[in-house]
Amino acid sequence: MEKSPKNLPYGISDYKIIVKDDLYYVDKTEYIEKLEKLHSYYVFFLRPRRFGKSLFTSVLGNYYDVKEKDNFDTLFKNTYIGNHPTKNRNGYYILNFDFSGLTTVTPEQLEESFKNITIASLNIFIKKYDINIEYLREGAPADILDSFFSNVMFKIDKPIYVIIDEYDHFANELLSFQFNL
Repeated sequence: MEKSPKNLPYGISDYKIIVKDDLYYVDKTEYIEKLEKLHSYYVFFLRPRRFGKSLFTSVLGNYYDVKEKDNFDTLFKNTYIGNHPTKNRNGYYILNFDFSGLTTVTPEQLEESFKNITIASLNIFIKKYDINIEYLREGAPADILDSFFSNVMFKIDKPIYVIIDEYDHFANELLSFQFNL
């Protein structure tokens, strides 16, 4: 019996769904190894829309997540990185921020929306890893993040890998506001 062709994952940027539903995937996991060899603390993916940035951040999240250690073979068995894992595999807590849904009508709405998405992302992290911490939920986003990182460092035993998706969305909006200088 002939196997039916795989479906294209149009609009799907969740790597787990692509693997679970056996959708067509072009393996780019060799770039994980290359990124690690850069020895850079910050990596920016600057590519046009619909170029797979969100999908690749999902791949990174699943590869590095301590909670996905038991799923590694299922998720990466047919990939380059599955056959050539690095020492950092499943070695991080993953903190995801997705700023695609920001409200950007006014500078005030942008800041409030940014703060709300930040708090929601921190709360998802806390729940995902079952961590009991308190942190500021009011004030400037920088103060909220500082409070979170200052408190979470005493509750975890591995570093945090921060993934920010759609950062260009709010950055472009910020640049478009006409501030009185």
